[in-house]
Amino acid sequence: MLLKKTYNIKLLFFIGTIIGGTGWIFVPFQIKHVSAELSVAYRFLLAGGILTLVSFFKKYPLQHSWKDHFLLASQGVTLFSANYILCYIAAKYICSGLIAASVSTMIIPNIILGRIFLHQKITLKICAAASLGIIGLVFLYWKDFLTFNFSSSGILGLGLCFISTFLAAIGTLIYNALPSKEGSIITANGFAMMYGGVFSLIYAITKGNNGAYFEFSFLYILSMLYISLFVSSILFIRAKKPRGLPRGCSAPQIFLLRCEVCRSGSKATAPTNVSTT
Repeated sequence: MLLKKTYNIKLLFFIGTIIGGTGWIFVPFQIKHVSAELSVAYRFLLAGGILTLVSFFKKYPLQHSWKDHFLLASQGVTLFSANYILCYIAAKYICSGLIAASVSTMIIPNIILGRIFLHQKITLKICAAASLGIIGLVFLYWKDFLTFNFSSSGILGLGLCFISTFLAAIGTLIYNALPSKEGSIITANGFAMMYGGVFSLIYAITKGNNGAYFEFSFLYILSMLYISLFVSSILFIRAKKPRGLPRGCSAPQIFLLRCEVCRSGSKATAPTNVSTT
């Protein structure tokens, strides 16, 4: 029984890592013929709709106050719109490996903002884990770093990535202000994704992107389905918040932390939020 449980935990961890880590591979197909704003809009309108449908069929509470909707809209604009639009634009200037590595630095503003607004302690363990995570990604994509071109376009791409990570950190901080409800990870992020998708769509149309243009090529549809269904939806559906875990954790983090909680049988500690593709 213990062997089976350990196997399932490792399988969950493996699936979560693969899904969350391969999303950037499909981003270039999203911006080849369609603007970054429209691709982000389609992605999160689809993902948000899926999460909302799941919440409806699971009979999770869908009622939110006007204050909650304001916070959800703010989260959507920062975390599921502006953040991803900047990352998608950055993909035109730098490779996806560098984007993944730069996005991993989101843990730094999370630590700082968590300390300022949530009064979370900055421990040596958190700093060590953050450093190891960033160093690990640097080693993973070390060839991309060595071949990086310090031109104006390359620096622009990195700059956009770092701005996007700060916006994502603000979005997860806003999420902390939402009241906890049953299935709140799914319902709240479902609404926030749709708000972000609507904002991206309005921005794309007002920017003059020939309306809501959609690319009906095989690669575009395949990449859209993968990042919408798997990266942005399934991880949230599988992310069941363990008892004692504070709010503001991203779906992959809760998904993987859940494996650790199941393994140890203890309460979850307060981790620092991370983002996914």
